[in-house]
Amino acid sequence: MISDPLAETYDAYRVRSVAESVPLAAALVLSVGVLYAIADGVINPGGFTQALPEYLVMSLVPINAVWLVRRRLKPVAEKVALVCDVAYTAALVFMLWQPTTATSGAALAIALKLLATALFFPWSARMQYASVVATVALYCTALVLTGRLYNTTAALHQLLGPLIAALFSAVGAAGRNRACQRLFERAADLAAAKARALASLETVRHNERRLLASLEALHESEARLRTSMEAVRASEAGTRRLQAQQQVIFDSLPALIWCQDTEHRIVRINRAAAALAGLPVEALEGRSIVKLYPGAARHHKDDLEVVSSGTPRRGVVEELETASGEKRLVQMDRIPYRDADGAITGVIVFAVDVAAHHGAAAAMSQPIGGVEEDLEVAAALAHVGSQLISALDTPVVLDRLCRLTTEVLRCDLSHVLCRQSDNPAYVPVSADGLTPEEREVLRAVGAAGALIGGLLPRLEHDEVVAVDMNTVREQLPGAVALQQGITHTLHVALRRGSEIFGVLTAGYRKRQEPFSTRQARIAAGIAQLASLALENARLVEETERAHQVKSEFVATVSHELRTPLNVIMGYNDLLLGEQFGPVSAAQRETLERVARNARLLVDLINDTLDLSRLETGRMSIEPEDVRLPDLFAALDSETQELQHKPGVHVFWSAAPDVPTLHTDPLKLKVVLKNLLVNAMKFTESGSVTVAACAHDGGVELSVADTGIGISQEELPLIFEAFRHIDTSTANHHRGAGLGLYLVSRLLDLLGGTIRVDSAVGRGSTFRVWLPGEEQVGQSLAAC
Repeated sequence: MISDPLAETYDAYRVRSVAESVPLAAALVLSVGVLYAIADGVINPGGFTQALPEYLVMSLVPINAVWLVRRRLKPVAEKVALVCDVAYTAALVFMLWQPTTATSGAALAIALKLLATALFFPWSARMQYASVVATVALYCTALVLTGRLYNTTAALHQLLGPLIAALFSAVGAAGRNRACQRLFERAADLAAAKARALASLETVRHNERRLLASLEALHESEARLRTSMEAVRASEAGTRRLQAQQQVIFDSLPALIWCQDTEHRIVRINRAAAALAGLPVEALEGRSIVKLYPGAARHHKDDLEVVSSGTPRRGVVEELETASGEKRLVQMDRIPYRDADGAITGVIVFAVDVAAHHGAAAAMSQPIGGVEEDLEVAAALAHVGSQLISALDTPVVLDRLCRLTTEVLRCDLSHVLCRQSDNPAYVPVSADGLTPEEREVLRAVGAAGALIGGLLPRLEHDEVVAVDMNTVREQLPGAVALQQGITHTLHVALRRGSEIFGVLTAGYRKRQEPFSTRQARIAAGIAQLASLALENARLVEETERAHQVKSEFVATVSHELRTPLNVIMGYNDLLLGEQFGPVSAAQRETLERVARNARLLVDLINDTLDLSRLETGRMSIEPEDVRLPDLFAALDSETQELQHKPGVHVFWSAAPDVPTLHTDPLKLKVVLKNLLVNAMKFTESGSVTVAACAHDGGVELSVADTGIGISQEELPLIFEAFRHIDTSTANHHRGAGLGLYLVSRLLDLLGGTIRVDSAVGRGSTFRVWLPGEEQVGQSLAAC
């Protein structure tokens, strides 16, 4: 039968105690025996000589006991002690055969030995029972064999004393053993409780360290996120500048240009064409070209053919009537207009005032062919620009750039060499018209290829550089090009500001004529458009990387903060509930402060996760009927701790005629709670009033405070993510800057609006409008 683990633990403890007690007990027994022998030798020298063997045995027994227990017999210390006890008792009993030994003295010694082992020796009750039985048996046997039992009166006392001592020792040993076991179990329970408390404390400390590390990571992620958001804003500003530059180029082209869809509506028009119509650009976009120029209806069939075939239609000459009634002769080219996916969605029309260009050419003694060249250049650049600007991915822009260069310049091949951020050398990034083997050769000599004939220094000053490969045949790139049949190349620089970051190259195979002036003009324009498109794509990619950093930030918050924070809050609640013992007033105050700050951190984590769900479109709406008085009562109950701010009073007011809303109550509660938290945060004294009334077919909810207020310059920024108003008081309450941004985004989901009235030093009033039941269907459907 297997005993329980606690009993086994106590047995091991008892055996160890016996082993530790043997040396002390042996010393006491030896001391008593030696003293008794000395006294016997002084008083009765003759009897001492006769009892000397017994004295020697009684001295050797404790010495042997110590020697045996210190050896390999320590695990059976109780049994060793029992054997030694029986041997010592036998030596004591053998003294009854000495005539000088008094029976009463032997009885007293036996009784004292029985009581001493029971009271002072920590062995088990079973060992004491065995010792009692062996001692009584040896004593009685000796009395019988020595004939000392025949004196009836003396024998009664000589037997009764040891028997009573034996009884007391057995009972006492059992009681002592039970008491020791209970004390041991209680000590074990206390030790286990202490170990659990220490483990819990260590867990709290471990989670505290994890939380501190997570907070540090949070601060670092927040700093990276702020930097990324600034980069996003800079990217957006750069995109707006690029768009403005594109518009300047579009408006400054020498031709009349407009883009129209398949229903003849103007999608985009430049200023030259708008001036011909006598209207501003904004008034023309979206209008039908047929209404502006009735004669344009004649080209409906041509437009359909351009859209269906994807082939440009060039050189159509006709008269256009200006807004003043003047008729002008123009030459038109119609080119298919493609969207970002490459699908044809309309037609780009290029019109050149032939008479004006003819007169200018005559005045300058230039041939009329210059007009056609200008028209071709303008048409080609508009086509290239529409294709490049519509792409936002750098590899797509590069592939289109090479394909369009080959197509527009009517050459045999083109490729782009770019300098990588981690490598100052120029490497090929895209090509058109090259075989796979030629691409590998270009990759091998790409960096050297960009340096043909001092190409880079020449591109620093010249827009276009033409190279005859026969003139550089002594250089490795020239020799390789001639081997591939390439005879002439045209090079233009791709720039970011004044810095050259790439080279666009066009080439002919087996052709002796160089590139024309018209082709050089087109190539220079393509380089400018490509530089703008590649910079635009780079800014978009930086924006995407910033969003990736933000996603990593949200993941860090979700996984690295929530778990240890919940554990800390759980242990904090246990400590406040005095589950680990009573806490002092100072400790309770500290624990309550920890609980408040932990709840604030949980709110921050939840806001961040809500932001992630909003931006990824994973937040759904679950509308139901909402009575605003009930909603106010629930919010009042949930924010009692928030409202306990000295000097600030919170008032709730719902007009009697306020209608029931059909909206998502949880999201509306988040909106009002965030506004209330914001108002309490920036109000040091006065009041905060939350009110509701019917307004404009819906319900207006307002949160008004008497706090520090917001300047007019800051008002347009407060609903942006991670924005803070710049005041000394606000700096004491800096958060993540997500509260008002979440309010604005949630109201977009609910079909509502928000506006704010504020003045510095007078407070702020946030007004939320939500549609009534007759409007909520359309609002939610629109979301």
